[in-house]
Amino acid sequence: MGDEHNIIARSGRNAYIPRILDEVSAIFRYKNKLQLVVIDLYAYRSFYLACLCGIICSSLKLPYVSVLHSHELEQKFQTRSKLLLRFLKHAQLNICPSEFFYQKITELKLPALIIPNAIELGNYPFSSPELDYPRLLWVRTIHPKYNPQLAINTLHKLIKLFPQSKLTMVGPFTEPEYGNCKLLIKKLHLENSIQFTGYISKKEWLNLVLANNIFINTTNYDNTPVSLIEAAASGLPIVSTNVGGIPHLIEDKKEALLVPPDDSEKMAQAVLDVFRNKTSTIQMIANARNKTEQLDWELVKLKWEELFHSYRLSKSA
Repeated sequence: MGDEHNIIARSGRNAYIPRILDEVSAIFRYKNKLQLVVIDLYAYRSFYLACLCGIICSSLKLPYVSVLHSHELEQKFQTRSKLLLRFLKHAQLNICPSEFFYQKITELKLPALIIPNAIELGNYPFSSPELDYPRLLWVRTIHPKYNPQLAINTLHKLIKLFPQSKLTMVGPFTEPEYGNCKLLIKKLHLENSIQFTGYISKKEWLNLVLANNIFINTTNYDNTPVSLIEAAASGLPIVSTNVGGIPHLIEDKKEALLVPPDDSEKMAQAVLDVFRNKTSTIQMIANARNKTEQLDWELVKLKWEELFHSYRLSKSA
């Protein structure tokens, strides 16, 4: 894509103030060269930075498109945030990774287009897991919004039938939730059955995929989690809560098993169904892998190229 389009990317900084300076200064520095600005829209402080960039682009008469990422934006839709509506209204187009936000944008009668989150499929070798006993893989930040305690409670129920069951929890720690998880593990006597890895590399993640045989997603809020897509690409059967954009991403009983949020009984039952109905599980794994093949970057980038090309034609017309 870079051969056809000259793309300037900002910013790689994590610190908030330097990131603001990077992005705002780039708009002013390149304002006479820019044909289109692509602004990623997240929540929390990043949301206000994105809106600031949108306001600056509007004042400079620079066209921009928004790309909606964070599931936390759902609350801003519910409260009809004036800042969010202004940002979306002034965008030339609003890019949505799934039907979840696409429906919300079109309900506002604003222009929207679905371009899914992409992965490089070649980085995820497909393998069929051995369905002997539950070896659960959980990947998110240890934070209440992702409900890590649901994973722990689910394991506790599974151990009653499969005493060898294990849970590996991957992701950075936050307090007090990490401490609360450790207390729950001690209370349930699961110290020898759960491993916390913290943040790991992609290579380490792929090794964990091979060592485990089911991916569980316990979040209370979500949009299109990349970790879930990665699990599907790698051949892990998936049990997930049916929140936010997840039912738009994967179909219940076809590509995954979806359960209500914060219900360890139903999540444990869904995990048991994976092991008890191996024929349907194998088909579900294959369906999920087929779905991720449509999310390969080699295909998704064509949608971006089409967008940039159509915009270039409209500008030259």
